[in-house]
Amino acid sequence: MIKKAKAESWEKFVGSINNNTTTKELYNKMGKLSGKSKNNSVKALEVRGENITNPQKIVDLLARSFSMQTSNESYVQPFKDKKQKRDKLPVKVNEDDGQDYNENFSAKSFVSFS
Repeated sequence: MIKKAKAESWEKFVGSINNNTTTKELYNKMGKLSGKSKNNSVKALEVRGENITNPQKIVDLLARSFSMQTSNESYVQPFKDKKQKRDKLPVKVNEDDGQDYNENFSAKSFVSFS
């Protein structure tokens, strides 16, 4: 049930981003997604009874956990089927709007849009 709710929530979030989404809206959405709006620093983790306080080990453990949770293997089959169909659809781009959709960008330039 939780996986289904997460999948539906993610699908709703991704579906809310389209060619009409402004840069500011996208930046705000990405900020919320990454948790930038709050200070969520983790000082310690307890893993199988062991207290982990080394920042690099905490990062590695969280990254591994997030990776497993967001991999295709964790999706329910109906979501996988829908995702596979959507991924095959061409992305509709209005080339007359003056935007260069294939322009390279860096994380620093992305942040500068805020």
